[in-house]
Amino acid sequence: MGKIDGQHIKFGTHKVELGKSDGVKKETVVKQGDTKAESIFNRYDSNQDGILDKQELKQLYTDLQNAAGNKRLSKSEARAFAAGSEQLDNSVTRDDLQAFVSTLASEQDGLSADWDGNKYTVVDGNVTTIKEYADDDHEQLSTQIVKNGNSTTVTNYENGVAKTKETTIGSGDNITGRAVETYADDGKTVVKTEKYGPGGQALVQTTEKDGENTVITDYGTGGKPAKKTVKDAQGNETVTTYEWAEDGSHTETTNGVVKRFDKDEKILKRRLVGL
Repeated sequence: MGKIDGQHIKFGTHKVELGKSDGVKKETVVKQGDTKAESIFNRYDSNQDGILDKQELKQLYTDLQNAAGNKRLSKSEARAFAAGSEQLDNSVTRDDLQAFVSTLASEQDGLSADWDGNKYTVVDGNVTTIKEYADDDHEQLSTQIVKNGNSTTVTNYENGVAKTKETTIGSGDNITGRAVETYADDGKTVVKTEKYGPGGQALVQTTEKDGENTVITDYGTGGKPAKKTVKDAQGNETVTTYEWAEDGSHTETTNGVVKRFDKDEKILKRRLVGL
């Protein structure tokens, strides 16, 4: 007989401590090919992120306690526990449950995963991931923040679809770079990337899609374009260079053709290089 008592589960003389872990990853407790352990894990991994967080572990332990009506988890109660969920392999036995809970107690990931309202925080070594949801059912992400060492990446969502992702290296007065990606309506395809230099404010390069072409613009002092490279689908490149005067006028040179513009972008002159 298995006896559940307070913060322990007893299977015969084997005593398993409960509630010590704040989170555990699937690969830590489920061996490859162990379909029974996998079914137990998947049953309680409610958000399907590959982690049993603090609340999901608590739910597992609570369900086990409730299954043992007389504080003793019998073999028949274990079979009923397995049969009571479509997600569980119905061949799961009391020994399988004991093995799974024992593994949870013995394996330590150094992982913490917990909810605070609609905010879900996972701390895994040096990496902290914070997911904030727009709804109480936790189906639509609004923001995801990933902190990894001195790098912070913030992804913003609308109606659960990614719109922008901003990665900053460093913080405060010690920012060494920043990049912002803008996504298409599918939330996956990057249509524009902006890269910023030290301090995170001065734009140094943009990459964006223009039909089948990719346009890469490098920026110089004052945020003015210095070079623009247009790549077509076949990899052919057209390069335009810019030279700026103090009065705001500038020249553009493309394939040997020089154009001069005034400060209001009105073209003043066009000529071939060497003429």
